[in-house]
Amino acid sequence: MLFDLPAGGLIEDCRRIAVLRIPDDGHEMRVVLALLDANGTEIRMQAPDEETAHLMRFADAFVELLERI
Repeated sequence: MLFDLPAGGLIEDCRRIAVLRIPDDGHEMRVVLALLDANGTEIRMQAPDEETAHLMRFADAFVELLERI
């Protein structure tokens, strides 16, 4: 898990967003979003899209910082 944050209206029916980095079928890493619904009872996975592009840029910068440390 890279980080989690309040959804703040970024995604419909979502209270919190966790950004996860997982391996894909090859040797590359893939970033996915885990979304806690507004009731706080269910989690759904979502691939990044145009609506969450800013989160992906932040995640990429965060990973780059961690790699430098």
